[in-house]
Amino acid sequence: MKKIAILFICVFMTLTGCSSKPREPELNQSKIINDFIIAFKNHDKEGMDKLRVKEDTMYYIETSSDKEAAIYQTTKARDLTYSTFTSSNTDDHAIISIEIDNYNFGEIVKEIILESTADLVVKMENGESPQQPDLTEQMGIRFKSAKMIKYSPIVVNFIKDNGMWKIDKVENNQDFYDALSGGYFKAIGEFGDPYIPTQEEITNYLEGKEETNPKDDIDIPISNTLKLKEVFIANNYTEYSGNYRVDWTVDKIKYSMLFDIGNQNFVFSNDNGLSLYYFWNYGFWGTETCRYDFNEEAAKEGYSCTDDQIKLLSSAKDAFTSELENLGINETDLVTNE
Repeated sequence: MKKIAILFICVFMTLTGCSSKPREPELNQSKIINDFIIAFKNHDKEGMDKLRVKEDTMYYIETSSDKEAAIYQTTKARDLTYSTFTSSNTDDHAIISIEIDNYNFGEIVKEIILESTADLVVKMENGESPQQPDLTEQMGIRFKSAKMIKYSPIVVNFIKDNGMWKIDKVENNQDFYDALSGGYFKAIGEFGDPYIPTQEEITNYLEGKEETNPKDDIDIPISNTLKLKEVFIANNYTEYSGNYRVDWTVDKIKYSMLFDIGNQNFVFSNDNGLSLYYFWNYGFWGTETCRYDFNEEAAKEGYSCTDDQIKLLSSAKDAFTSELENLGINETDLVTNE
């Protein structure tokens, strides 16, 4: 009789959906988004995968083949925020409308592509044989100064997967993933065709460049850019779309110095992840988290610098000064009208 009673209880629990092993509590959609974004900001791919349906291709911020660019994206990803607007759901489908504050990586990528394309067009029209510029390097540099913008409205689709709410597959949530990447995915063509400038955009860019750099209103001679090119090339620098870089190796570690004339900055880096830069038009040296003014002997407002960071920046500053002496140019020579 006792065995029958136990059997009856087990059958009853099975029929009523109960079991000795409790089911995981069902997450509502707002909490799923919150937990997913936390996992994304922490680069926790496993945590993300638990909250979305399984599929062959799983997009993640580091799916980018552009390693250096992805580093800055994932670092800055911690700064993104979101808020919920509205939500609605049926038995097996739900949507939530949100807005995301994130960096303008996509806009930067488009600017780089437009500028590089226009530069290629001009060189070809002048009978030159231009080399394909290193866009990855440009992204890595410019992403450091990315600005926060609002992506809105973003509709996130959910479906029931084995009775549990999950974020729907990528093709149904392209805007969501693109906003998480700061517009980067759409710009490089992850969700369709990559951005390609139109002839009108190229023409407007070149005309605008002429208007913002009127030759009669500047004191720097037009030959200054050509002078810099001659100096850098004569000193074994490699040209990348108007920028100049030299590499060398010490104890099997590759070091680089880059003079980015277009963005008016200098970058000292190595392949161990060191990246120090100087914006001579703003007068500060910096890393990803530190911006330091040696004239003021203090960090810029809103930033803090450790003693180790200041020592690194001081070494890079010495290397920059020494290299200018070797090149026979002054810092003011780096300021161009282009």
